[in-house]
Amino acid sequence: TARNVKQLPIDTPAALEVDVKNINELTVRIYEINTQAFYRNHDVPLDTDIDLDGLVATDERAIKYSQPAIERHRERIELPAITGRGVWVVDLVGEGLRARALLRRGALDYVGSFSPDGMVFTVIDEKQQAVANAIMWVGQQEFLADSKGRIVIPHVVQKTQRRAIISDGKISRRLDFVQSAEQYTLEAGMYLDRSQMQSGRDTRLVVRPRLLLGDIAIDPDIVDELVLAVEAIDQRGLPVAFEVGGLKLDQNAELVVPLRVPQQLASIKVKLRGKVSLLTTGGQQDLETEHEWRIAEIGRTNQVHDAYLTKNNNFYWIEVRGR
Repeated sequence: TARNVKQLPIDTPAALEVDVKNINELTVRIYEINTQAFYRNHDVPLDTDIDLDGLVATDERAIKYSQPAIERHRERIELPAITGRGVWVVDLVGEGLRARALLRRGALDYVGSFSPDGMVFTVIDEKQQAVANAIMWVGQQEFLADSKGRIVIPHVVQKTQRRAIISDGKISRRLDFVQSAEQYTLEAGMYLDRSQMQSGRDTRLVVRPRLLLGDIAIDPDIVDELVLAVEAIDQRGLPVAFEVGGLKLDQNAELVVPLRVPQQLASIKVKLRGKVSLLTTGGQQDLETEHEWRIAEIGRTNQVHDAYLTKNNNFYWIEVRGR
């Protein structure tokens, strides 16, 4: 009936409410379903249409009724054989008629995340607790969870659509996901205080790194051979270049690099480059990001003055200053 719950709590005794009419004897058969085997051999959802031929009922009993044939009566059928977590099919047969019910006790879900080693699936149960003995099948490969219920699926060279099965031995479910490619991107926010960009003075370059694995940000400390390359060009067009090595990125802090401002600076370009080791191929991927600042651009024009918007207390001013 409509009063039967779709998901049965584990601590609730199993029972079914059924409407019976013109049935003198009702046979109740209970089949515990091996959900692992079902999902690994079938590409359809598990429901009451499952083929039970060849399966042996884990429990069977007959219930007799004495009500008149024209009377419809509602009966509660207790199912003490159904305990713990799992999935069962209850098959009701009487007077040549059949009805089925699918009972689930417990549930499985997962939380997905990324790491440098691959995609991480944390399998959780109906109480949102990690399942330490979980198993995940991807194709013919089997992956076991660690003590915290985490399963790591390695990256691939190219993104691939996958179908997988997760299981705790009693309950299984199918999931579809895109297996990520091992492709890294290095980004960085860079800041130079223009008020400190005066010839011969010391200043600081502040770099806020961001390493992406696909579209997901990860810890940038896996970047090796990190080098900061600086190219400065003065007002005469003469370049000055130097590099700073021995650097290390930290996702929790900015990278601060001291710089000496060259004489008559016109522009400065900063490149941050490094390498990251690839688990899929065993090689390395080159990473690079850059930013450029143009300084005192008025010096390359025929202008002798420029206008600046400034604020003084609650008022705004436009100041005109010469070269």
